[in-house]
Amino acid sequence: MDIIQSHSLAKEMTENMDKFELGIAVQKVHDFIWDEFCDWYIELSKKRIYQKEESPEGANCALWVLKTVLGNALKMLHPFMPFVTEEIYKGIVPEEESLMLADWPIYKEDWNNDEAEEVVTQIKEVVRGIRNIKAEMNVENNRKTTTYIVSSEKSFVLGIEELKEAIKPLINATEIIITKDKPEHLEDAVSIVTSKSVVYLPLEDLIDFKQEMERLKKEEEKLTKEIKRAESMLSNEKFLSKAPESKVADEKAKLDKYTGMLEQVRERMKVL
Repeated sequence: MDIIQSHSLAKEMTENMDKFELGIAVQKVHDFIWDEFCDWYIELSKKRIYQKEESPEGANCALWVLKTVLGNALKMLHPFMPFVTEEIYKGIVPEEESLMLADWPIYKEDWNNDEAEEVVTQIKEVVRGIRNIKAEMNVENNRKTTTYIVSSEKSFVLGIEELKEAIKPLINATEIIITKDKPEHLEDAVSIVTSKSVVYLPLEDLIDFKQEMERLKKEEEKLTKEIKRAESMLSNEKFLSKAPESKVADEKAKLDKYTGMLEQVRERMKVL
C-alpha cells in the first residue's frame, strides 16, 4: 500500500490551480477520491486493518496511509467544498486547528515509486478482468473460485504475493496460486489475459453445470419460440403488404438478434 497516486495528484492539481484550470482540477480530485481512494485504497487496506490483533504494526501502517491520503485529498478538495471538507477533516485530524490553516500538499520527488505504481496497476487489471468475466457469465456474487495467475514478471509476482490476502476478497477467491507456466489440469478453465499475466478460473468453480444446463435449455426454448413467431410473421403476405416498413424491419432485426442469441446458447451448451 502506498501514497504514490495521491502524491502525483498533488503535483497535477497544483499545476492546474496555478493555471486557473479549476474545472480540470476539481474533476481530478473527485475522480481520485471516488475511483482510487474508495475503490482501491480502502478495499486493499481492509485485510490488514481487520488483523490488528495479529499484526498491530501492519494495521497501524495501513490506517496511517488512509488517514494521510484522505487528509491530503480533503486539502485539495477544500477550495471547492470548504464547509464539508472542514467538517470531515476535523474528525480525522482533531489535533489540527483548522483545515483552512493546513499546508497545501507538496510534491516530493523521493516519494515516487514507479515500480510499485505499475504493480498496483497490473493488480487492478487482474481484479477488473476477473470481475468482468464473472459478470459476463452471470456467476453468483457469493461463488468462490480458485484463481491461478501465470506470470514470469518478477515485480508483479512479488506484488501479488505481498497483497494476496488483501486481493482474495476483491475477487472472491478461496486461494490464489501463482505459477510461471499454465498448470496441465486447467484444460476446462476460463482465461483472462492482462498485460503481465494470464489468469485462469476453473470452469467447475464458476458454474453449477446441472443448473446452468437447465437455464440454457429454458433459454433455448424461449428463443426458438421467438424465432418461429418472427419467421411466421415475415412469411405472412398480409403482414408484409399491410404493415409499415419500419415494423417489418423491426421483425427482421428481431429475427437476426434471436438467431444470433440461439447460436450462442447452443455453443455454450456444447461447451458444458
